[in-house]
Amino acid sequence: MPLDEATDYANAEAIALAFTPMIAQTLIVAGLCMPVASFAVGGSGLGSTVLGAVLVVEILLWIVILLAAVYRWILPLWLYPSGLREVRRDERDRLRAAKEHRR
Repeated sequence: MPLDEATDYANAEAIALAFTPMIAQTLIVAGLCMPVASFAVGGSGLGSTVLGAVLVVEILLWIVILLAAVYRWILPLWLYPSGLREVRRDERDRLRAAKEHRR
């Protein structure tokens, strides 16, 4: 598929490779934090601290994933499974070469 015709291609990849795993991770972390939340309601300072730290880490991970996915047509290579990295690396290099050629 030529790169110029791949408009929906990046959206589907971002959903499959970035957003779906992050949603799953967030749900798993929320499930694991439920027992801690029950202690935090009882006034435990440690429980509140743990929940706050988990929330901050989760928000930072979402920011990293969103920035990596939203501002790029081809996602960063570290998000791809090993079988797709070479293909995306070649496409990235062709896009960069085409961009340099237009200047």
